[in-house]
Parts: sequence; structure tokens; C-alpha cells
Amino acid sequence: MMVVIVKAPMEDSMSPLLVGTVIAVALAASYALLRRAVLQAHQPVRAEIQVRRLRRDPVTGEYRPM
Repeated sequence: MMVVIVKAPMEDSMSPLLVGTVIAVALAASYALLRRAVLQAHQPVRAEIQVRRLRRDPVTGEYRPM
């Protein structure tokens, strides 16, 4: 004796709209996390060297440190 069970195709699965929404949300979340990780990794580091200010000598026209 052989028993064949036939199910409707959409009976057990989620609707295509719901599947598309879940995929879109997952992609958006992974993009946001990846972008945040990349931006934090590549932020420029400020140099610790102090900038020397120069002023112009009115007589000779040379620039000298203040």
C-alpha cells in the first residue's frame, strides 16, 4: 500500500513579499554594520607633532618662529 501526500505549494512557505522584506532588512543591517566597521577602521589619526607658527619679519621679510 502506497500513500502519497500532496501539499499546496504556498501552504507551508512564507509569502514572497514577506521573504523579500526579510532579505531586504538583513541586507540593510549587514551593510550598516559593515560600513560602521570600515569607517571606524580608516579614520585619520592626528599627528602629535606641534605646529610651529611663523611670523614675518618686517625688515628682512623672512618668516621666523614666534
